[in-house]
Amino acid sequence: TLTRDSLLGTPYLLEFTRLSNTLYQEQYEELLVIRQLFDATGLEIVTLAGDWTPVLRDAFFEERPRLWVFADSASGGWETAVERFNIEQIPTRLLIDRQGRIHRKYGPFELDAILRGVQQVTAE
Repeated sequence: TLTRDSLLGTPYLLEFTRLSNTLYQEQYEELLVIRQLFDATGLEIVTLAGDWTPVLRDAFFEERPRLWVFADSASGGWETAVERFNIEQIPTRLLIDRQGRIHRKYGPFELDAILRGVQQVTAE
């Protein structure tokens, strides 16, 4: 089980999305590239998908590799996390530094900014 404590010391991108979200589907390839570029730095990606069902999961990953953790929203954590982090748009991403602090919150169209943020956080 992945927890905040287990990720302490590791920079990670925490995503809030829905697998059925068209923008997320379009951005997924770019996220794969970010993950692969920073793999040696220990960067992790953790995705909370608000519509995680076996049917959607299987359809989404039928044509895509799964290189990071996708949390099961059915466990009840989705609503709590969305409220806690004030998530208003999907996808939204939080970049967390090695000390477990939020470096920055990114809106749906900020993949370029995410790349710069990851460079900063992984260089620390």
